Amino acid sequence: MKIAALWQTIIETYASEESEYWWASAKLNELTEDWRDAALMYTQGAHLSLEPYDFWIGAGRAWRRSSDSTEAIIAYEYAHQTKPDTAFPCLNLGNIYLLDKRQYEKALEWYMLAMNLEPQNFAPYYWVGVTYYSMGDNRAESYLSTALNMNPEHTMSAYYLAQIYHDTQDYPSAEAWLIYALENTTSPSGSWWLQLGDWRIERLNCEGAYEAYQYALDSGVAEQQIERKLLTLDTLCNQ
Repeated sequence: MKIAALWQTIIETYASEESEYWWASAKLNELTEDWRDAALMYTQGAHLSLEPYDFWIGAGRAWRRSSDSTEAIIAYEYAHQTKPDTAFPCLNLGNIYLLDKRQYEKALEWYMLAMNLEPQNFAPYYWVGVTYYSMGDNRAESYLSTALNMNPEHTMSAYYLAQIYHDTQDYPSAEAWLIYALENTTSPSGSWWLQLGDWRIERLNCEGAYEAYQYALDSGVAEQQIERKLLTLDTLCNQ
């Protein structure tokens, strides 16, 4: 691989006392998905570099890819200390506490800090909304709406809004937001089309459900699963 050869050349150019040596070593290990070794090399480089932020970010990413969230937290906290005015490390820390550890209050602390640091960035609003949704807190709607207003192309915000409206039995709004998410995603998940079909069955929109299931099939959902959905559709709509 040409890229691997490039990193190997850089490794041979620098001494191990220089941060560039460890950066190239980490990148080489990333190519082979040796995430733990990559993390260790980023960490070594961070201790040698005069500007260690990118090293700590790389270490955090690699530790997380190696499923070591504890070490990832340490690395991202060092990145935050290096650049305390930057939201990115805070967002990553929030994601670990939300997605890996399910510690919602801790996740909110980091997301709120990211929001204060970069109030024009839609991402903290989105993640606060997702966290509140995971907690069953009705504040989720406000934050997700704000994120979508700031970035109308962010379809995941629309997707979660659809879930919220469906949960509160506002079915027209739920369907409208799910369709918005589908129409504004380049390659929407087949599971989204399945969900739209299921929601339409709930309201006995048989033609609409059939259409959604056909799109799900075209999006890669297993044919057997679609056949089961169509059987249910036939039973409900032809009674």
